[in-house]
Amino acid sequence: MLGPSDTASALQDAWRFRALCVTGTNGKTTTTAMIAAIIAAAGEPAAFSSTVGAWVGGRAIDLPRRERLLPFLAAAAEAGARSIAVEVVSLALATGFARTCPPDVAVFTNLMEDHYKLHGSREGYLAAKAKLFTNLRPHGAAVLNAVDPESRAMANAAPAGTALLAYATGEVATANAALPLALQARKVSAAVDGMHVSLAPSALGEALGGALALKVTGAHNASNALAAAVAAHAAGFPAAAIERGLASFAGVPGRFQIVATQPLVIVDFAHTPDALRTVLVAARELGARGQLTCVFGCGGDRNRERRTPLGRVAGALADRVIITTDNPRSEDPLEIAADVERGLREASSGSFVRELDRRTAIEAAIRAARPEDVVLIAGKGHETTQEVRGRELPWSDVEVARGVLEPALREHAKPSARSEIGKRPADPHWRGSTDAGT
Repeated sequence: MLGPSDTASALQDAWRFRALCVTGTNGKTTTTAMIAAIIAAAGEPAAFSSTVGAWVGGRAIDLPRRERLLPFLAAAAEAGARSIAVEVVSLALATGFARTCPPDVAVFTNLMEDHYKLHGSREGYLAAKAKLFTNLRPHGAAVLNAVDPESRAMANAAPAGTALLAYATGEVATANAALPLALQARKVSAAVDGMHVSLAPSALGEALGGALALKVTGAHNASNALAAAVAAHAAGFPAAAIERGLASFAGVPGRFQIVATQPLVIVDFAHTPDALRTVLVAARELGARGQLTCVFGCGGDRNRERRTPLGRVAGALADRVIITTDNPRSEDPLEIAADVERGLREASSGSFVRELDRRTAIEAAIRAARPEDVVLIAGKGHETTQEVRGRELPWSDVEVARGVLEPALREHAKPSARSEIGKRPADPHWRGSTDAGT
C-alpha cells in the first residue's frame, strides 16, 4: 500500500509525464495500445494502462482492482518512462480521474449506446466522457473522431487554447465540419494479414508518406490507428516513430484476434450491438467468399436490454448463429438465450441454433466451417474466466478455438474438459442442429 509521501510523489509524477489518455465507447484499448507501441518505437520505456492490463517497458505489472492509478504511475516513474498511455473508462472519469491525471492529449474514439444506466442517461454518459477534455492541461490537444457527431461536444468542453485535431475514416459528421482534419483515410484495404491505409493530403499525412501499413486488420482498426497517429504527433513524437510503432503493432489479445486463417477464426470482445455490428462487418469483408458464423451469448444479471438487439444484429449480418453462454452469473442461461432468440427471429435470414455449452458451441462452429468460411467468437475476448453460479471458472475462447484446430486435441477431446454449464434442452423453436452448418 502506498503511504502519504508515496501518494504525493505519484501525483506529482502525473504532471511530469506526457499523458496521452483515450476515452470513448469502442476502440479505447486498441488505440491506447497503439500509442504505447509508438512510444516504444521512439526509444522510450512505454507505460500503458488499460482494461486488459498494464505494462511498463514491455513488462506486465500487477495492479490492484481499485486505486490502480497511483501504483501505475509509481511503476512508470521507477522505469524512467517519460510518457504514459492510459485507457480511461467513463466511471473513472465520473469519479475524478482527469483531475488527478490531467491529459496533455485527450482522444475521443466514439460514443455508442452503453453504460447509460450507470450514468443515468445518454447525456450523463456523454458528460462523463467530456470530463477528460474539460481537464486538459494548458495548450493540450484534443484528438477527435470527425465521423462521430459527439466529437463536437468534446471540442466544446476543451479549454481555450486547446489544439483541436480530427481524424476520419468515413464521412465527416455535419457537426464536425469545422474541425481541422489532421489525418483522413482515402482508402482502406483490409486483408487477413494486415491493412494498407491510403491517406488524404495533409501535413501529417505527407510526413507519414501518404499511407500506413498495419499488421492488424479490420476497418475499425484503421480508425484506431489514425487516432493513435494524431495523438502521438500532437505529443511530439516524430512521424518515423509513428510509422514504426504502427507497423510493428500486432494487436491486443481478444480484440479482433485472428486465431486461424483457414477457416478464418476470430475472437473479439464485442458485447454490445454497435460493437458486434462493427466486427461482423469487418469479418464479412475479410471472408467475402465464404459463410460467416457468429458464436456469442450475453452476460447474466445485467444489461438485459442489450440481448434482443444483439440477436437482431447477429441475425442480420451472419449466415449462421450459435447462441451460447457468456458469463451467466446467477441467471438461468436458458432465459438469457431466449432474450437473444427474440432478436434473431426478427432479423435472421440464415439459421441459428442454441448450444449452451460454450466449448461445444465453438467446436461445432469451427468443425462445420470450410477453409473459405469465417467463424467469429464474440463477447468474452481476452477474459480468462467464466462466471457461473457464484464461481469463476478458468476459460479462454482463444485456447478453446486453438484446441479444436489442433487435430490431436480434436481427436482426443475429453468430456471432463467441457464447460460446466448445462447442455442444450429440447426446444420447440430450435432451428437447425448442433452443427452450425445447417
